[in-house]
Amino acid sequence: PIHPASPDRAALSFPLATLPEALPGLDEPAAQALIFELTGFPEALAAVQREHMATPLARQLLAIAKAFSAFYTQCPILKPGTEPALRDARLALCAGTARVLRQGLHLMGIQAPEAM
Repeated sequence: PIHPASPDRAALSFPLATLPEALPGLDEPAAQALIFELTGFPEALAAVQREHMATPLARQLLAIAKAFSAFYTQCPILKPGTEPALRDARLALCAGTARVLRQGLHLMGIQAPEAM
């Protein structure tokens, strides 16, 4: 279900998301591509402030969504037999991606779905 956007729901709470001890499996090309796109988020926000246009943010969110789609397809997360440490690292990357997408969409005035 979609809930109204509000500052309280704009991003996942940091205390609610725990990071694993190690991040094995994030050296996969699809994971690295996603991490690369996530690191572009702060610069996209800075470009919005400089240019007074939402275009850089919209483009970065689209790039993140595309990279996440490839990551999700190429890096199984909940597949039976996946090692717990690998699963936890990939879930952490999913949580971080959700946080960034939710925040970016909120800044653009778009309500993010709770689940897909």
